[in-house]
Amino acid sequence: MSSFMPRFVPATAFLLFLLFLPLSSHPQTVAAQAGTSQPVSRMETPKELLLAQSTNQPAEGAQKNALDAFADGIEALEMQNFEAAEKFFKKALSLEPENKEFQYHLAVAYSRTKKEDEALRIFESLIEKDPKNYFKAYFDMAAIYSAQGRYQKALDTLALAEQADPGSARVYIEKGYAYKNLKMYDQAVQCFNKARELDPKETQLVYYMTGAVDLERENFDSADVMFKKAAEVAPQTPLGQNAQQTIPQVALAKWARKPWYLTSSLNWGYDDNVPRNPVQEITGGPISGGLGQGDQFETFVLTGGFKFLNRKDMEIGAGYSLFSIGYRDWTENNVTSHSPHVYFQGNFHPVFFRFQYDFSYLTVPSFTGESESGD
Repeated sequence: MSSFMPRFVPATAFLLFLLFLPLSSHPQTVAAQAGTSQPVSRMETPKELLLAQSTNQPAEGAQKNALDAFADGIEALEMQNFEAAEKFFKKALSLEPENKEFQYHLAVAYSRTKKEDEALRIFESLIEKDPKNYFKAYFDMAAIYSAQGRYQKALDTLALAEQADPGSARVYIEKGYAYKNLKMYDQAVQCFNKARELDPKETQLVYYMTGAVDLERENFDSADVMFKKAAEVAPQTPLGQNAQQTIPQVALAKWARKPWYLTSSLNWGYDDNVPRNPVQEITGGPISGGLGQGDQFETFVLTGGFKFLNRKDMEIGAGYSLFSIGYRDWTENNVTSHSPHVYFQGNFHPVFFRFQYDFSYLTVPSFTGESESGD
């Protein structure tokens, strides 16, 4: 009895494979998706894998595009192209709206493009949602308030940061900045010293900022000591180099704040048209015209005085000026002026003013007289 036994040869199997496994309409392959450069036949791609690819590709593509946009935004921030950074971070957030790191960097970009209200809303939201990981947002908020001149608001924000992490040295550094801007110098120094206690790595910065506070309140000797200490900690760092450059400026500032002053000068010159009436010209009167003759001359100026009130923002003082001009040949045109004066000066940024009253007594060979002026 004969029987029929089906035989499966390779050609038969290949035909059945084609019959029950239709070709996919997507040419992408497993190897191509994995990043290899060797393409394989579409017939070697199982239907289930192709289905998975078609489902996951949009999500994976969106994530990749979001990260690309975020990376572009970071690069734009580093290049200080803040408008471009804002656009890139917005694009990243449009693809991943719940990504808190994207939100944080958008707020940073907002703060650089003067959109402070939008930045503050985001920072506050991040602190509420994730206070541990976005503790840094407290400092960004304080920086915005300080830039607006709202130093007390900055301190209020930093007080919340202090409650959240009492061991943070940076909190006290930032509080020191705010107190310095408020001219509350003792509190500023206390905060800087507290930061150094919490983190000895901040020693150089604390010395430098304490010196800056002392210089601002015109405690020059202490400022000199603190800047020298800051330079000794690490002379090669930018902060150490700044400290070294500031030390000579402290000495100059100390000299400038002395209550007395005295200056003098001696000059030689040649006048190709000696004035006919030098007194009028010296006192600001009408120009009398020259003699049409030239002559050599010397001038001597001496000015001194005392500041009864001597502050950075205000000065009140009195002084004396001596002015003398002497010609070699035209000696009748020699003039000597004695001028006592009093003055009041104010420097209230951005306004500066000075009122001065002068009383001048002039002597010349052909004239003796008095003159008054007020500026």
